[in-house]
Amino acid sequence: MAVVLVTVVLVSGIGVGPVGDAMAAHGDEEDFAPPEVTNTSRAGTTTLEVRMSDNHDVDEGTIDASDFAVSPGTVSSVDASEDGTDATIEVTLEDGVGNQAVTIRSTNETDITDTNGNEFDPTNQFSEVVPAPDDPPKLHSASRVNASTIEALIVDDDGVDVETIDDDDFIVNRSSVEDVTATADGTNASVELQLASGTSMAPLLVGLADGTDIADEDGTVVGTPGPSIRVGGVSAPALHTVSKQSDTEVELYFVDDDDVAESSFQAHDFQVAKSRSDIPVSALVGGNDIDDASLYDYALAGVNATEDGSNATVVLELSRPSDVDELFVGVRDDAVITDVHGHEFDPTAEDTKSWEILDGMDGVAPDVEQFRVAETPDGTVELSIVTDERLAGLNVSVEGPVSDSLDRSAFSYNESMTTYRATYAPDVEGNVAFRLEDVTDDAGNTRRVDIVRTTGVDRSGPDPVVAIDFAASENLTLVFDGRHTTDLTGVSSYTWTFDDGTNATGKRATRTFEPGTHTVTLTAADPAGRTGTTSVTLDLQPGAGDAETASVERLDGVRRVVDPTVRVIRPGDGPADTALLEVRTPSPGVPVSAAQGPGEGLATGGPVTLEDVEMVPRRYQGFTLGLSASGSGSISGVETATDTRPVGGFTVVHDVPDADFESVTLVVSVDAGRLDELGASPSDLVVLRRQGEAWQRLETTLAEDGASADGRIRIRARSPGLSRFAVAVPGQQATPTPTPTPQGNASDGATPTPTPTSQEGTGVVVTNATLGETSVAPGTTVFVNATVENRAEDNTVYEAALSVNGTVVATEPVTLPAGERRSVSFRYVPNETGAYPVAVNGTSAGELTVGGGGLLGFLFGPVLGILGPVGGALGSVLG
Repeated sequence: MAVVLVTVVLVSGIGVGPVGDAMAAHGDEEDFAPPEVTNTSRAGTTTLEVRMSDNHDVDEGTIDASDFAVSPGTVSSVDASEDGTDATIEVTLEDGVGNQAVTIRSTNETDITDTNGNEFDPTNQFSEVVPAPDDPPKLHSASRVNASTIEALIVDDDGVDVETIDDDDFIVNRSSVEDVTATADGTNASVELQLASGTSMAPLLVGLADGTDIADEDGTVVGTPGPSIRVGGVSAPALHTVSKQSDTEVELYFVDDDDVAESSFQAHDFQVAKSRSDIPVSALVGGNDIDDASLYDYALAGVNATEDGSNATVVLELSRPSDVDELFVGVRDDAVITDVHGHEFDPTAEDTKSWEILDGMDGVAPDVEQFRVAETPDGTVELSIVTDERLAGLNVSVEGPVSDSLDRSAFSYNESMTTYRATYAPDVEGNVAFRLEDVTDDAGNTRRVDIVRTTGVDRSGPDPVVAIDFAASENLTLVFDGRHTTDLTGVSSYTWTFDDGTNATGKRATRTFEPGTHTVTLTAADPAGRTGTTSVTLDLQPGAGDAETASVERLDGVRRVVDPTVRVIRPGDGPADTALLEVRTPSPGVPVSAAQGPGEGLATGGPVTLEDVEMVPRRYQGFTLGLSASGSGSISGVETATDTRPVGGFTVVHDVPDADFESVTLVVSVDAGRLDELGASPSDLVVLRRQGEAWQRLETTLAEDGASADGRIRIRARSPGLSRFAVAVPGQQATPTPTPTPQGNASDGATPTPTPTSQEGTGVVVTNATLGETSVAPGTTVFVNATVENRAEDNTVYEAALSVNGTVVATEPVTLPAGERRSVSFRYVPNETGAYPVAVNGTSAGELTVGGGGLLGFLFGPVLGILGPVGGALGSVLG
């Protein structure tokens, strides 16, 4: 019987699957039986094989693509070939459908016959499922065992025939395969490849060679080799770079030929410590962890590892920014960091990079631990700044009587103490404020500190003041006192020189004189050796303390009254606000006048002048009066006690009781312009006298109608005695203060008012109000400094006001451009003891303590350089 081989080509790929064990046969007679399908099988991904038998001979010419159909897919073509009386039909699928089962069947249009014309019966249709093709063995995986060994895995569902595997079946780039050993592993095969010596440690590509004859147990060979497989190198991950990402982030970059295992990174694998010059980075390589616990202050808040190809980026998150520029960053000795094949990073190996010094890490601004200023004996100022690290920049502004600035270049640096020092020589004297504005470290971190320190700058000698303690003196034995001598840096010595060539030292000196004119000189020195000198001229008469001889001459045993004489003494270069009034040979009931020539008053303070003191004594005893005039800024308590506003005032220092006078009349003139400013008329003027703790109104009359030709209003006031006086006009009742304001001189003509806390709507603020001294003796000059800042968008003129104990004693207009600030400085001389709060526009400057005893019984010598301020202090005692 002839056999015909028929190949059927399908139009569409449909997978591979069995068609069945047999096809239906047609007919029983041998000579008349038609062809029949006896077997179907898978010939390939896109090819099915159909076996057709016939007792006579299949006619291959009757077979074409229309005789078969497949699902899924389409028959592309068929190819029938004779096989004796049978036929083998190869059915080709269109495009192939891969490893899928395919159903093949005959169509109704089939006309296949044998050579005798017996037709294949289309009504007895066959349909069989052809299973998926048997997969050939394939290379599944490969891994690096060591530098010269690779382990490969060949997989197959039916079982790999290990006998078919030899060294010609494999190819490896960068090397040759010298030998293979294959062992069965279930249906798979494990193959160990031995590579040529000297093979690279880097990753390799492993694949099957073209023409390989590796087959499975069913004889299916590999066929197409398939893609190569990459195998990793045998080297461990390596630390490549360390870099700063931010103030709190450090990046470490690990490289590996194969693939770094990101999951192997843990926080305890790493160490971050302060850099130290005594620990070089070389000492940290090769298993030398830092063992100084004081350096471990950079705990890690977290570790984040991300893949970068075969490498890994590791970010260490610091728990806080570094306060030093250099950090040691590295891997600890006990760290376990691997690649995906378990190759472990060894931080202890000598050739392994495990540590690095990372600079630029400082993210914390420097701290100022100390800022000091101190005047030196030579009149310069020493500045010292102590910080917690080296500085690249600093700024100090100089404020007060001088305006200047200092930067880093003005300072020297002591590295061992992190101290910056500068010497500043101002060209003026007074209380100078130094404002440390900001500091910047080498990393560029800046901290604004705004610390103010104030010191007195003394470039001249003391201002000596001579006083005579009449309470301690007796007749021609006088006690001199220099304790009111002032100097910004203090008085270190007092030297008294008398006109007979003798000397005495100390604050006080006692001397017995002969009648006549004598000169006493006081020379005071400060700690720098600078000196100041003043002299007092005394006209001493015999029996000056004897009431029987003071104003009475005896002629032939008969008492005769002598006309009194009055002498007004002023220092040649002294201020016009002080004077001494010496009354000699007074007689009971005889008026004494101290009036000077036209236009020449006794003492002037601001708008007020004391022009005359008319006295009617009750005794023959001569006496001396000390006169001191002042502006309204030194007068307190008047508003609250009398509902008036002070215009000015004056003090009469003396030791004559009220009972020794029959009457006292004061003649005072006031500048008419000042009255206009206060909105007052001449008839509003009143003179008040301070007795004890109270102010009393005196009978006050106009001495003349209206202002005189010199523009002044003159008034007369009768008083029962001499003490402290105020000239005032009507005003608003002020809120009483719990304690008296210390008497002192601030600015002539300034009217005390309640302390303003702000000037609404100005956008101006007062900051950094400071006292130059917090504890002084009466009569000592105190400087008060403050900063006035304009935070508004427009320029303005701001009135800065100094208040003591809640009362404004001085004001100063300050011109402020928009967005800028200016310094303002006040000079104040307190005269009364006590503790008083001091403020500038409500911003506290601190508490001023005024110490020292009262001055009752003291009188200043007639030639004084600064008699005015101290005269004010003397007057306050009597008040």
